[in-house]
Amino acid sequence: MSKNSMPMLYRILAQTETINIEAKTSRAVTESEAVEDAKKHVLHPNTVAAGGYRPFVVIPMGTEHQWKYGHINYCPRCGSYIGDEMSDPESGIINNVQEFECSECEATVFVDIISTPEEANKNE
Repeated sequence: MSKNSMPMLYRILAQTETINIEAKTSRAVTESEAVEDAKKHVLHPNTVAAGGYRPFVVIPMGTEHQWKYGHINYCPRCGSYIGDEMSDPESGIINNVQEFECSECEATVFVDIISTPEEANKNE
């Protein structure tokens, strides 16, 4: 399954001549749904119609499960998506401590996401 067809949380980035805009989806959606949500809820219609936004992007951050438990989805050096290489995102196993070689930039990286707010709240 392509990472873009799997429902994921997305970050939306856009800018005009004077401002930068960043938003995140609050629920897991497909890439096309994230684009439509951006057009409908984030980007001002008058600015879109006037061509005032430079091209905007939607960037997948991971599935809700991955996000909640600190799954490593991107290389911290080059930013390429590595989530599929870290483990099966639908399994119950979360690999939030990894030493790996990025297939894109070939850097050897060690990442340790100690805890997430969701994990901390679960233990209270």
